[in-house]
Amino acid sequence: MDDLETINRALQAKDDLLTSRFTVPEMPVTFLIEAGRCGSTVLIQLLGNAMRLGYVSRVLAKYWLAPYCGCVMEKEILRQEEIADFDFRYQKTMGPHEPNEWGWFWKHWLRLGKGQYYCTEPERIDGAGLCRKLAAMESVKQAPLFFDNVYAKANLDTLRGIIPNILVLRLRRDPYYVCNSHLNARLKCYGNLRRRQGHPPRGMAEIERLEDPVEQIVVQIKRVIEEIEESLAKLPAGHIHTVDYLDIVADPKGETERFAGFLESHGARVERRRSALPERLENKNDQAVFVPEYKDRLDRYFDKHFGSAAVSRVAM
Repeated sequence: MDDLETINRALQAKDDLLTSRFTVPEMPVTFLIEAGRCGSTVLIQLLGNAMRLGYVSRVLAKYWLAPYCGCVMEKEILRQEEIADFDFRYQKTMGPHEPNEWGWFWKHWLRLGKGQYYCTEPERIDGAGLCRKLAAMESVKQAPLFFDNVYAKANLDTLRGIIPNILVLRLRRDPYYVCNSHLNARLKCYGNLRRRQGHPPRGMAEIERLEDPVEQIVVQIKRVIEEIEESLAKLPAGHIHTVDYLDIVADPKGETERFAGFLESHGARVERRRSALPERLENKNDQAVFVPEYKDRLDRYFDKHFGSAAVSRVAM
């Protein structure tokens, strides 16, 4: 057990005592749902600069067994200032204000074992305890809670039966560029295409038996998107706010304001901030993001699994 886990376990009982008076969050809880490599980090940076949002910072993330204590510490440590410099590389944010997926927290509450993404025994989840923690966090943050986490995304159906008022921010990007971004991430993070990067959908073992890792990537993303569509089909349409990657880069201010309006339409109290947002962001849906030696294979497998009409090709 490392020092950080030791600290968390020492605080856990005290955190349980401090949160025992809470029940459920007063405002809706929003989950960001996307296929990975869609621009979620920069979107949270934009939203956090535009409004007071109950996202998980890199400081709070250290307190996964004592989230109320973590929120209090976060409030004392971090000043209310701009959180983003819009310089991030493959999900690795650096500053204390920057967003974190908080996998430790969601794995703990969803009772997920090592390497497990999908909850197999939802009846064993302490739903009331989870809601108390979320309500306690909301009381400190004084803002609607917002999470971007692969384990929560994979188990959204289960969480819908636990958390009273769930909203979804659905982030979409052309799947052709999503597949290419996953390809680039494998190369830049691990130096090869054989090591998986990103959320494994159900049946990932079968996918990894495909001979070509480029095809593995394409099928992985297709399956993830299919699972997202199946899960979101069970939610009321009015509880889903969809934003496209191209709209974010073209109009950051407009997209953040539209999301703020969505939250308010569901009863959330949204406090705008005076942080300066960029007029536009760099659009990475262009030919510069492709590795020439893999592009023909990517095109072939994308056509095979998504269909040739799914996207307009980029000329090299």
